[in-house]
Amino acid sequence: MTQAKKTKTGVLSTLKANLDRNRLGELLVANGTITSQQLLEALHMQKQTGFALGTVLKEKGLITTTGLRATLFQQMAFRALAAGVAFVIGFSALGIHTARATSSTQESIYTARKSMPEDYQPVSLTREAPKVASTSSYEPLFGTGEVRSADISPFTKWTGIMARLNPTSAPLPAALGAKAGASELEKVEAVNAYYNKVRYIEDKNNFGKSDYWETPVEFTSRGGDCEDFAIAKYAALKALGFSESQLRLAIVQDTWKGLPHAILIVYTADGAKFLDNQYKDVKDVAGFDRYRPVYSINRTGWWRHTS
Repeated sequence: MTQAKKTKTGVLSTLKANLDRNRLGELLVANGTITSQQLLEALHMQKQTGFALGTVLKEKGLITTTGLRATLFQQMAFRALAAGVAFVIGFSALGIHTARATSSTQESIYTARKSMPEDYQPVSLTREAPKVASTSSYEPLFGTGEVRSADISPFTKWTGIMARLNPTSAPLPAALGAKAGASELEKVEAVNAYYNKVRYIEDKNNFGKSDYWETPVEFTSRGGDCEDFAIAKYAALKALGFSESQLRLAIVQDTWKGLPHAILIVYTADGAKFLDNQYKDVKDVAGFDRYRPVYSINRTGWWRHTS
């Protein structure tokens, strides 16, 4: 083998080795975003839930949406660069020379950047979902299919807030105290209106953390973000007699903003409703197409939603 061929083979081997090492989790460790132990825990949760690694890391509060996008672009740009270099080396090996090696590589990176939508999720990293229990008897959310599992232990933010909740500690709308025999819908509307008056504030400004889930008492005294609104409403409706099976916290993708969001789902005799800090009034789930659910959860189980 000539020295030139050895060099080309060595370059390709190096590129392949770098590609093998530059998976999402390893890039995040290399960047100092997460530790090796946190990556192992996230991979364990990914195996249990079937979610993409990026979704698991956001659920655990280890990375923000912005940080995830930046790392995914880094990964895509490196792969585009490697593909461009491999292309040039391949043609060179055949005796074909090109004066556009640099521009070809730049075009590959530019194409990778342009082809990545703003709400890009690492679909290629999503593993096959585990085979779990049957779907809920209630209507599927926002036109999706859903698969249920009774194991909520991987959702540490949720199990943590459930352990901290005192069933009698959720502040309730004063108007309901004087309204004997209020209907389900009246209770839902009163709770939604009461909590939607609380100030919205990001966790990083409120607690100095990227993600912190508050109890209703913390929320009403300090304000909070979308999941805090949903948790407080969940606790209040539980205190008003709603069953666990009627309530779910839902993590959805807001297709208008391209961002994850949290809402509360309530199943009533009038159909499925959702309570949302982005809307003043209670909304019907049926026919609403702004949100794409990722998963929903209560104390008894969680549901993975599929298109």
